[in-house]
Amino acid sequence: MSRDVQRIDFEKVQNTSYSQGFFGTRLGYGNVDISTAGGSGVEMQFQSVPDPRHVQEAINKRVKATRGEPSTESGETKADVLDEILEELRGIRTTLEAQDDVETATGDGAAPSPDETLFDADSNTSTDE
Repeated sequence: MSRDVQRIDFEKVQNTSYSQGFFGTRLGYGNVDISTAGGSGVEMQFQSVPDPRHVQEAINKRVKATRGEPSTESGETKADVLDEILEELRGIRTTLEAQDDVETATGDGAAPSPDETLFDADSNTSTDE
């Protein structure tokens, strides 16, 4: 039996990424890669990690904490916050589209088409000749 141990201090971490193949995406595992400043390419790779996105985010939080970079009060990463915003915007869009479909079906509150507005404006215009 043998063991190969690598250690990289958080201060030296330059970039982290994760990847998931077809089956990894379906089954929730993948690889997490770590690159360091001054290194060439990937210095360390964690293979077949459950929930690689979470692992990558945990490493990024630790790196930022080591560097003294600000983070959100709840410990969420910017990606987490953006994902929440995107999810909320999609919900709003779905709600608005559903309301629009109901209004169109019932004929209530339907806005005139641009052509109707244009023709109404033309008929209301008076010319003094």
